[in-house]
Amino acid sequence: LNRMPPYVILRNLARSVSGREVPNQLQPALIMTDPGTEVLGFIVEEHSGGKFTVFMPLAPTPGVGTIQVVSSNKIQRLEAPMKDALGAILNWGAGTEALLKTRNSLSQ
Repeated sequence: LNRMPPYVILRNLARSVSGREVPNQLQPALIMTDPGTEVLGFIVEEHSGGKFTVFMPLAPTPGVGTIQVVSSNKIQRLEAPMKDALGAILNWGAGTEALLKTRNSLSQ
């Protein structure tokens, strides 16, 4: 099962929710989709050309969502525990205000 990306993502999400450290886990982030609109998502990987693959989960089911490739100027890392970001998604956005206080812009 470890060769199947969806399994690995869901396994790591479950470990993160339980408070266990997960190496190479997804990084919580805000992704700008339109001017004035940001979506809570997760950085999956950073590309050498300055773009990122991100996973944008659907609330309240964080195991379902879309994968997008976005420029670094559209991303703000959230220096928050994965369990807090997942908690906000599972609770239809409740707790997002605390996450926003941990923003770290990647724009250059």
